Amino acid sequence: MWTGATSSDWYTTTNWNPANVVDATTETAEFGTDAGTVANQPTTARNTTATQWVIGGVTFTGAGWTISPGNNTTPAPVGIRMGGGGTDGWSSAGAGVNLVNATVQLGNGGSTLQTISVDTGNTLVFGGGSKFTIQQQKTGAGTVVFQGTTPATLSTQQGLNVTAGTALINTATGYKTDTAKVDGDWIVSGGVLGGTGTIKLGDQYISISDIGFGPQDVIIQSGGTLNPGGNGDYGALIGTLTVSAVDNHPDDRDSSVYIQSGGKLAVNVSKSSMTADLLAISSTVAGNNVLDLSAGGGILDILADGSFAVNDRFTIATYDGLVGSFGSILANDAATSNWTVDTSVPTKLDIVYVPEPASLAGLGIGAVALLARRRRV
Repeated sequence: MWTGATSSDWYTTTNWNPANVVDATTETAEFGTDAGTVANQPTTARNTTATQWVIGGVTFTGAGWTISPGNNTTPAPVGIRMGGGGTDGWSSAGAGVNLVNATVQLGNGGSTLQTISVDTGNTLVFGGGSKFTIQQQKTGAGTVVFQGTTPATLSTQQGLNVTAGTALINTATGYKTDTAKVDGDWIVSGGVLGGTGTIKLGDQYISISDIGFGPQDVIIQSGGTLNPGGNGDYGALIGTLTVSAVDNHPDDRDSSVYIQSGGKLAVNVSKSSMTADLLAISSTVAGNNVLDLSAGGGILDILADGSFAVNDRFTIATYDGLVGSFGSILANDAATSNWTVDTSVPTKLDIVYVPEPASLAGLGIGAVALLARRRRV
């Protein structure tokens, strides 16, 4: 357990109870409920030539902690790495925010799924450079945020599974381009994936011999929600989430988003600013960037704020192609309101406010279901 009794230096044994530096894959660094009273918050400085602490996991049992990078310059400030295929991962609890500004590598190869667990009322923010080297799974009803100012603050060799709560990508992500295969889709089976940044998908093979692995995708399964934009505290409530592709093989640049049956695309729409959330799907090769609704039963959930006028129009998705259609449309506007979808322009999806239910028949999308709800889990 961190006490910070002597200094902020992770490497000082007397800052831990018992007096033992957490620096092994079998050990979990624990930070308690006393963040507001400890003498020193931790920094990851280290007086050796190593560049990372290789440990089993990090647990915050209370909020208010900040892990900062050390001020050493040779080598560069030390980060934290979950090493040796350790499975402890990250756990964050307590009402409030825990902030990790040190660089973080989540996983050190291997195939074991690691967990980022964030409890109700807690937000875990990775504000330094981060990298997934094994598949990560977001659990718990709280929020995890990846943000930063560097061009590739989140480097992803494998994807993120969201099973509960909210995961916000508020930075540009990169993907690993060395000799390791890029693997693992971004899958949302529960909770919300959102943000105002860019999710860059790898194409899952490095050399011609690896053809057949196929590109990474974003897949929204039944019970999961894709909701571009932030939550107001981290990223603007209305914003753009970009799903893009970077690759190192000229024949397979692809960035596709799949909304499966029971999966949901949710968008906030504001009358006062006449703006809406936008899902932008793109890559370096035109024609491969698809919003795929072919599974049927996908849900479009319009989270409207204000009283809209007839034919108010908002673009909520851009792409090269659209496959299939939504199975249902939900709205939280006034009980007599209706929204319809316009896909007459092949590269975008618009929603249009139509107050007369009879006018929906001409567009062939059926009845609109109305449901009052809040935006985020």
